[in-house]
Amino acid sequence: MLERIGNFLASGIRDTLVESAFSAVLTVLLILIAAALFGRWPNRVSVAGMNLEFATRKTVEAYSARSQSPPSRQTLTRSLQRLRGNWNVLWVDDHPEWVRNEMEALSAIGFDFRMARNNQVATEILETHFFHLIISDIGRSNGPSGLETEDIAFDHAGRVPIIFYVGQSIGPKTPRGNAVVTSPKALFDQIQQALSSYDAV
Repeated sequence: MLERIGNFLASGIRDTLVESAFSAVLTVLLILIAAALFGRWPNRVSVAGMNLEFATRKTVEAYSARSQSPPSRQTLTRSLQRLRGNWNVLWVDDHPEWVRNEMEALSAIGFDFRMARNNQVATEILETHFFHLIISDIGRSNGPSGLETEDIAFDHAGRVPIIFYVGQSIGPKTPRGNAVVTSPKALFDQIQQALSSYDAV
């Protein structure tokens, strides 16, 4: 009796192992067939490539939204490749819809944003969160109050880099020496420069 039970269990285990092995072999074959058909493996590199392509497309849209001519896609992609990383950024702008493309492009390559529509909200966020970078507009409905972001950042975030991203330039720098840029490419270049200080630490 015990021998029959043992034989029964052994055959059940054997059948299960055969089915598992068959499923594994079938899965591997399907992956090989897919790789042969599409000419590449669906790996992290291709996913990163898709993110870069999306980010480049959103950057081109950002130029269009500003009625500016973008540089070549290759130039934009190179800029985005240099920026990839896990960065926490506070973006202060009373019209976030105007910078949606830029935010989506940077989000696709690893940036994590918190949005503040005014200085009061920015202050509250800075009291409880760490950021690698702050991006702000200058002109708002009540005048150039975006410049106050410099004082707020200094009081609550110390030496966190600030970049002002505006529609019309007031000059290359603010009175406190922070960069003022008007194009997505210039924004990305300034972001790279600002974040390079973290690489050196």
